[in-house]
Amino acid sequence: MNMKREDAVNRVLTSLEGIQRAEAPKHGFSKIQQKLAQQKTISIKEESTGKAWMWIAASLALVLTSNIWVISNRMNTESTSSNVEIVSEYPQLISDFNLYDNE
Repeated sequence: MNMKREDAVNRVLTSLEGIQRAEAPKHGFSKIQQKLAQQKTISIKEESTGKAWMWIAASLALVLTSNIWVISNRMNTESTSSNVEIVSEYPQLISDFNLYDNE
């Protein structure tokens, strides 16, 4: 058994004799750095366009909200002013229906 084990160890060690050291391609590291830099600029552009869309959406929401607020205030103002006009046009009619006046 001891002989079989030694043979197995020798086979493993002799199988490593033909191994050659791997060599990296020339300028490989610089190519990797270039690709990383390109990906970084692309991601920055994507982030900035995403932020731009957020600003556009926020501005649109602000404009819509302010328009709705102005329109609703205008309608309330017009309705109260029209009530005042009606009151001023028919003072006798309104005084006739005044139930709480002691005259």
